[in-house]
Amino acid sequence: MDEYIIKDNKKLRMGYTTGTCATAAAKAAAFMLLNDCYINNISIVTLKGIKIDIEILDIDKKDDYVSCAVKKDSGDDPDVTNGILIYAKVSKNNTKEIFIDGGIGIGRVTKPGLDQSVGFAAINSTPRKTIKEEVQKIIDETHFPNGLDVIISAPMGEEIAKRTFNPKLGIVGGISILGTKGIVVPMSEDAIIDTIKTEMRMHLACKEVDCLFTPGNYGEAFLKDNYNITKDKVIQCSNYIIDAINYANEVNFKSITLVGHIGKMIKLAGGMVNTHSKYGDNRMETFYEISKKYGLSEDGLNKIKEAVTTDEMIKIIDNEKLLNPVMEEVVRKIIDVVNHKMNNKIEFDVIVFSNVYGLLASSKPVKEILNKFGDEND
Repeated sequence: MDEYIIKDNKKLRMGYTTGTCATAAAKAAAFMLLNDCYINNISIVTLKGIKIDIEILDIDKKDDYVSCAVKKDSGDDPDVTNGILIYAKVSKNNTKEIFIDGGIGIGRVTKPGLDQSVGFAAINSTPRKTIKEEVQKIIDETHFPNGLDVIISAPMGEEIAKRTFNPKLGIVGGISILGTKGIVVPMSEDAIIDTIKTEMRMHLACKEVDCLFTPGNYGEAFLKDNYNITKDKVIQCSNYIIDAINYANEVNFKSITLVGHIGKMIKLAGGMVNTHSKYGDNRMETFYEISKKYGLSEDGLNKIKEAVTTDEMIKIIDNEKLLNPVMEEVVRKIIDVVNHKMNNKIEFDVIVFSNVYGLLASSKPVKEILNKFGDEND
């Protein structure tokens, strides 16, 4: 594609989604089947209104079906599906309907709450709609009297899916065919937040009314290693802590528990609603002000100014026997920030830890907080 965005003063090329790949492959296969010909490219107008010409690869044409592929192009987005082949096999049926299903490398839904029902191929609603519309255009243009079967596949999909959220979402056997606008916007924060929301809806559909957030892998490991809580109970919210909490409030979770490494939690305590480093770094300033409030010496305060990591700051505070009151204040400040953002509508608890120092502080006894998420907590 030759469409670009400017992000963080960088020119980034946009790409197209697996949904667009599947749609283009299906349209091309239907065209070749019903016109008894070969084509090397096809045009698609995405739902974002951008027209793209897509190369058609690996054509297998027979009397009763045509199979072909489109190579996924994610532009400058670091998408794990970039470069894989998405296939569509189109064959005739004796109905008046277009049937769409997933083949090899396309995941199957095993848990409720996702875009597709349990047992269906993980081809989301928008790609299903665009596939059907484009294939129907070919049927209408050629006056074909019957319907078509469309099977979408991705031979590398099962292996690639291991590096996606699919296993955690209960989508097994392959990747999902996704896309709401047909275009991949590089480094899209909306796409990340949408993924977090999807996982939250799945937990609700499984009747889980208590929400357990952690920003990343450190939190998952801390919960598993110390409290025997498996990752299927945990929703990773990345740097979008407030976005996730606001959505949890919107969809009426009963409670939220946030378990986070001090490196991100101290930023939240200082009022940062997105803890990514590109939005700033208030860790030292926040630790400095809280430590000063609880009597850290002038020498200790100066050392905090020079410290690089939060573990260094914790060591300085701990050396003066002030770690407990300082960390309890950190937890209170996190609660204040979060409750202000969500207007105290949901029960909210916090657990803060360090990979070096372990558990640092919590809003209640940890076992009391976590007992709702498992029966085998230590």
